[in-house]
Amino acid sequence: MFAARLLLISGFLTLVLLACSSSPDPTLLAAGTDDDSLIAGGEEAAVLQVTPTVPTVPVPETTPSTVVEGLLADPVYVDVPLVIFDTDMGPDVDDVLALAMLHSYEKQGLIELAAVTVSRESEAGAKYSDAINTFYGRPDIPIGMYYGETTYFDDRLNYVSEADSWPNDVATTPIGQGYKVQRKVLSEARALGRDVLIIQTGFSGNVAELVSSQPDEFSPLNGRDLVAETVSLLSVMAGSFDLGIVEFNVEHDISSAQELFSQWPGRIAVSPFELGNAIHYPYSSITSDFGWTDRHPVREAYEFRDLDWHADAPPFYNMRSWDLTSVIEAVEPGANYFLRSEAGTVNVDGSGRTYFDQGQGRHYLLDRASQYSSEQRQRVIDRMIELTADQP
Repeated sequence: MFAARLLLISGFLTLVLLACSSSPDPTLLAAGTDDDSLIAGGEEAAVLQVTPTVPTVPVPETTPSTVVEGLLADPVYVDVPLVIFDTDMGPDVDDVLALAMLHSYEKQGLIELAAVTVSRESEAGAKYSDAINTFYGRPDIPIGMYYGETTYFDDRLNYVSEADSWPNDVATTPIGQGYKVQRKVLSEARALGRDVLIIQTGFSGNVAELVSSQPDEFSPLNGRDLVAETVSLLSVMAGSFDLGIVEFNVEHDISSAQELFSQWPGRIAVSPFELGNAIHYPYSSITSDFGWTDRHPVREAYEFRDLDWHADAPPFYNMRSWDLTSVIEAVEPGANYFLRSEAGTVNVDGSGRTYFDQGQGRHYLLDRASQYSSEQRQRVIDRMIELTADQP
């Protein structure tokens, strides 16, 4: 994998620098109505033709890195962001496609996938995450898991129950605590002068424990200081801000979500329920783009069972793209796939409802999909398909 990355360096250096350049602050790009027309089935809202402003995602400039013993021990000659993918792998299939997208981004030389942490106590979820990494040629990626309390899901009913039908080695090694795996990555990234992106598409337990963590064998810094020095962006799929509902990722670990949004010291990009709910990944891509191999972990996860909360497209469904939006925003902010709010602060009440106070703050929202033209939505869908369907 490392050799392949070196071969990609010269061709992608310009692309990497462009993708990581941006302007200082999130800016409100379009004003809209309060209803989501795609959910309600009404007319599409007009979209203001305004050039988006992208929040800064700084990437340190470095010469060939000093080799540090540990997770990131290979010398790195192109300074692309390291990514920690924090996922609730299992209850829905969008996490699978999101992880496949990250492997495609790594193949393109835009990121280095440094760790995957599962945000619920699920050995099956950890195994399936490792199986996907192994399928894409990265069996070495560290896997962590959250050992705190979240809502219980019966993994026998989910695609992760098939993890052992794929090569994976999670069962032969202890599954580390998720926040400890994250601290190790951040510590080594700090030593190498590397930028880190954290993409959270599940519950908030691992990342909340990270930010509240104390100095340990990996770093003399506490969690807040370690995050502040290394993480340029936390991209989170969480919350609902228009529909008055308690969103799934918040609902199943409310206290961790409260701690995360109140204590995180840096910028947070929030992809809300309303956005992914109205941009659908087509099942036609699963049937047409994954047939190059007899077995594919993405296709088999998608087809494990029909999920009735997605858009009906018999015999299965068109998947609502909740988690995929957070991946694209983190890795390609300069491509302007999404409209963004002004800076503000996300608050979570005791029932799990989320509110956005626009004004001073380090958080910003990706605007709901009713503000997008059909062409804008199709551009997002096309990029999702291009990434997920890319062969290892």
